[in-house]
Amino acid sequence: MSGAAVSVCVPVWNREDVLEQTLTSILEQTFDDLEVLVLDNASTDGSRTVAERVARRDSRVRVFVNMENIGGWPNHRRLLELASGRYVKFCNSDDLLSPGTIERLAGWLDDPSIGLAFARQTFADGNLRPLPGWGPPPLVAASGRIDGDTLIEACFERRSNLIGCPTATMFRRAELPPATWASLGGSTFWVAGDLASWFPLARARAVGYVHDAPAVVRVHTQMESLAPAVSVLDVTDWAGMALEARRLGWPVGEATLRTVLGTTLRMLAASDHVLGGSEWTPFVLRALEQTASTLGALDAGAALPRDFVASFAVPIPLPDMDPSHVACREIATKRLMPRLLVG
Repeated sequence: MSGAAVSVCVPVWNREDVLEQTLTSILEQTFDDLEVLVLDNASTDGSRTVAERVARRDSRVRVFVNMENIGGWPNHRRLLELASGRYVKFCNSDDLLSPGTIERLAGWLDDPSIGLAFARQTFADGNLRPLPGWGPPPLVAASGRIDGDTLIEACFERRSNLIGCPTATMFRRAELPPATWASLGGSTFWVAGDLASWFPLARARAVGYVHDAPAVVRVHTQMESLAPAVSVLDVTDWAGMALEARRLGWPVGEATLRTVLGTTLRMLAASDHVLGGSEWTPFVLRALEQTASTLGALDAGAALPRDFVASFAVPIPLPDMDPSHVACREIATKRLMPRLLVG
């Protein structure tokens, strides 16, 4: 199928138990001018079989398969290359959309002054029981327009993703080329790559927010086993994004930047990896040194580092990050691959 208004992109890795439920929530949307692109990232379970079964029932679904696992963010980039719709809507392969989510988001993007549309996120466990305490509270309590610069500044001030994971957002395909996914100002971000992708779309524009047709994000307990490594990269990603935004002249004031860098220092210093005995120890110590140096440069009015994240190497090979959920994200490494959940 080609020429659809919205490309719904579903990255998949080992989700045979919930994938059909996810695809059903997409196909039963009140907005039906869709192409649904499922990209299986070399699953070892029956995910491909499930997707192909759904595709036989509905011609809007097309299934693609990677012969080897290419990692989470590259899988998203590949989906962007495959998409043909005017608008793009990602949906993680275990999440659900409320019946009117796509219609409401697409309605916002029909207005050329809107750079990005996003829906409120609600969180649920693997059995779809609500988890009301998860995730940050929304910036506003009702659907409406939000100033993009105000939203960006609030994200940095609160050090929180107030926009949401890929399941919650929609954007114009022409405005987010595949090569720029998960990057900001030329730097790639391991954990916060989705947020880094949203910021340029929101910058100096309005953003459309949908409160009453939320995206439902599943939270899996097995994610927590990878949280220590994720927490380290999450901390450095926020510092790196704040510095990139500041360098680009975005609304990140000196006080906000100091707060982000100060929080980075405190969180890294409190990490168990500081004590040694971990493959993350050299990374954390180097990140501490670089953050302190950056704060010193800010005090002295000197030039800030151009590529904060690239100034220290991650300790293990990373094919890329899997966005998964706002609550907790996984690192796509060969060592962790048996437990990795992609899509």
